[in-house]
Amino acid sequence: VLLGFWATYRFVLSFLESKIISFLGATIILISPVIVFYGNSFLPDVPAFMFVLIGWMFFARWPKHNQKRTLWLVAIFFMLGGLLKVTALISFFALAGVWFLELLGAKLGERGKPIFKNRWESLVPFAATLLVVVAWYVWAWHYNAEHSTKYFSMRTCPIWNVSSCCN
Repeated sequence: VLLGFWATYRFVLSFLESKIISFLGATIILISPVIVFYGNSFLPDVPAFMFVLIGWMFFARWPKHNQKRTLWLVAIFFMLGGLLKVTALISFFALAGVWFLELLGAKLGERGKPIFKNRWESLVPFAATLLVVVAWYVWAWHYNAEHSTKYFSMRTCPIWNVSSCCN
């Protein structure tokens, strides 16, 4: 949780350049009731969210440094979040949408410049991330089906169908 706080602070600081506002922005996220309640439990929600925040922090640093390593770190932290909780991949798909819009010709960066200057080179870390996450979930589904387990559910279960989901 503390690494996510630090990443949020650095992310906001890279845009606003005010240490006080960055600290307040990170603190607001850290004291959110969901983070406080689930932060010290076994549920993967908070760690997945923190990995995504760390990924966004590295993405905010990437245009300034323009290093391949930084983009790989973005992809790795998004991947770690997605491996813990699939809904953490929403940020990954949002970034993929930006990449696709720029492929179509949109210039979404500062002063009309593209965010992804080397489009095809920047695709490799994100394609690797998608491949690893899909492979993990396919393996998990296969494992659960092979061992007929009902304890590690890989599907959503609305409250009105809870009795059928547990069988």
